[in-house]
Amino acid sequence: LGMLQENRIDFDAYFWAKSVLWSRCVDFSRDLLIHAGLPLPEGEHYRLLVPGFDMANHDPRLAGTGRTHTILEDGHVALMASVDYDEGDEVCIFYERADNNRLLLWYGFALEDNPFDSAQIRLPVDPKSAARLEKLGATMDTAQGKVYAQCAMTLSDPVPQAAIVAAALCQSLIPPESDDELTPRQELEALRLLQRSMPKASKPGPLPDPASDWRRYCAAVLRSFGPRLQAAFHQVLEAKMIAALAA
Repeated sequence: LGMLQENRIDFDAYFWAKSVLWSRCVDFSRDLLIHAGLPLPEGEHYRLLVPGFDMANHDPRLAGTGRTHTILEDGHVALMASVDYDEGDEVCIFYERADNNRLLLWYGFALEDNPFDSAQIRLPVDPKSAARLEKLGATMDTAQGKVYAQCAMTLSDPVPQAAIVAAALCQSLIPPESDDELTPRQELEALRLLQRSMPKASKPGPLPDPASDWRRYCAAVLRSFGPRLQAAFHQVLEAKMIAALAA
């Protein structure tokens, strides 16, 4: 604070500069800096402000598709297409695997269908089933001498297979060491347990127009995630129950 006052920088100016830095900067790995012959910082990443390049928007669907930006040997930063684009498409980059709380805090926006927004469903299971559940994407947790499977529910996958298998295991419908597929009857019983675990919620109304009120839109995206996930959960779960009954 003393340094800011000595340089006649008030808090509003400092806040503006800090916001610009953290919302517009781009991380580059040490390997890219070496390749470009740039000075090496301490640590594995170097944070740069790159005017023009920082206008590229974030597309969470690019996760795992490859590098979306690099540093050329002449020191220029280049945008790279990690997927095929048609003429006229917007070329985006991938910021990070961030949920909407982090996107809004660090980048100033939220996405209605963010695949990294999730809620956890937690089910007690036998420790011997951990390997199978982890292969399906569950994480294991221990509390008060019990082992729990934590399964992430997202808008794109509100009833993950890990949760269905965990629900079957916690009811002893299958042996904990089993790798066998669930029978339709076992799956139906697992789905019924999941149905009881999540209350139904009415589907929320439409979101505000982001073009007319960006702040209200972002607030509504965050506030409505729970009800939207609950509605998607029961819609998908009921479809799975109908399929299991018909099998």
